[in-house]
Amino acid sequence: MSQSEIRDYVTAGGVRVRRTRRAERYENAAEGIRTALDERRGVLLASSFEYPGRYTRWDIGFVDPPLELAARGRQVTVRALNARGALLLDPVHAALAELDAVAALERDGDTVHARVRDSDQWFPEELRSRQPTVFSVLRRIVALFGDPDERYLGFYGAFGYELAFQFEPTRLRLPRDPSDRDLVLYLPDRVLVVDHRRELAHTHCYEFEVAGRSTDTLPCDGERTPYAPARDVESACDHAPGEYAAVVRDAIECFRRGDLFEVVPGQMFFEPCP
Repeated sequence: MSQSEIRDYVTAGGVRVRRTRRAERYENAAEGIRTALDERRGVLLASSFEYPGRYTRWDIGFVDPPLELAARGRQVTVRALNARGALLLDPVHAALAELDAVAALERDGDTVHARVRDSDQWFPEELRSRQPTVFSVLRRIVALFGDPDERYLGFYGAFGYELAFQFEPTRLRLPRDPSDRDLVLYLPDRVLVVDHRRELAHTHCYEFEVAGRSTDTLPCDGERTPYAPARDVESACDHAPGEYAAVVRDAIECFRRGDLFEVVPGQMFFEPCP
């Protein structure tokens, strides 16, 4: 469809952006993204759960994002996934170089590596989010690309439960796969937004300019990552017969005495009250 509008602006971090908002056909607007995700990086946020003004109203999705932000423990990487993302690594590196929460920073080809420093201060519970964590890095990069009038340019992806260990020193009891990551986020440059209430769909296209260089002539491509289902799935249980029921009985007794308000029982994490 030909209807479009253009907006030029400069982000809070000094990156010049040209956004083109292009109307799309509403019917099955997200089907192309849904199919492409079988072999290309991206995100599709959609839901059939009914909640007024939220879940069923909007679909948001994209493929072939230019930047990936990932973290494991206190190590963070920002990786360019194509030539468009490589152009954005210089301002990302410069922004993190000014961040006090970063203890070590280096650029290795198409990847920026950052290590978040350990905190030497004590923080009360209500201020835990102010200590140095991977979220300090994320907030700084979000601010780099931020603009008060831009709704859809940002980071999308998955956050793992392991991120809770950023805020509380915890003795880990279970082995972790070295390849596991605590979060994986993408910065897209083409975002499809579908409004089911108004039956409208638009693609928001972003071109970036950094130090006189622009993404205008660079392709929106990415490495193919075809989905391959596992051939064999091992089924295992970490509880012997009757073991979980015994944990529940112990928890009930703790509740009866007033020692617990809420608990998620598990073999490795719940110990009976003394």
